[in-house]
Amino acid sequence: MSRRHADALAIVDPGACNPSGIALSIVSACQEIRGERNAGTADICRDPALRLMVYQLAYICGVTALPSFDYDDARDHCVRKACK
Repeated sequence: MSRRHADALAIVDPGACNPSGIALSIVSACQEIRGERNAGTADICRDPALRLMVYQLAYICGVTALPSFDYDDARDHCVRKACK
């Protein structure tokens, strides 16, 4: 079992609720995938372990269904905060 698979299980099985911890695991998983096979973005996005981590992060942030997520409002908020 690779590190990312173990991390994915440690995130979803107990229902991790620390967004920064999950995000760090996502970054680490992306690096691991690239190191294994020089994968491109599409390959990384299809990785089951990464998808589990992203699912949990979306869940704890309340982004469980696209209709309940206002992309434009979230993007505008980030633009305002990034420009300060």
